[in-house]
Amino acid sequence: RVDWALLVVIYLSMARPLWSGGFFVLAVGLVMEALAASRYGVLPLSYLTLFLLMKTVETHLFLEGRLTRAFWVFNLCLLQKGLLTLSLGGFHALTIHILPEAFILGLAAFFLYPLLERVERRSPV
Repeated sequence: RVDWALLVVIYLSMARPLWSGGFFVLAVGLVMEALAASRYGVLPLSYLTLFLLMKTVETHLFLEGRLTRAFWVFNLCLLQKGLLTLSLGGFHALTIHILPEAFILGLAAFFLYPLLERVERRSPV
């Protein structure tokens, strides 16, 4: 199962300022926590941690190209899902489920992030 909310969280960390992006990331995390099997707040916490990590290092990363954004989405998905999986004690799922999911999210970011940027430029928010 691909975590499309993670794609949104990473996009918000690249495109939004700290406070408004953090609020949206918390909202996405809480909605995903409510809709998924409860893990006692792990999803909002991991999404906020990933968002704050990206906000901390965004000045040191090159995030302008489509391919580099897809590369960072792949790596951040491996980081978030890998840490969750290893904390729950499952190394086998890291290779079977998480690598294909990270590849799919990286590929989706390559095509979807330019579309999201166009929508965001046209919206008055």
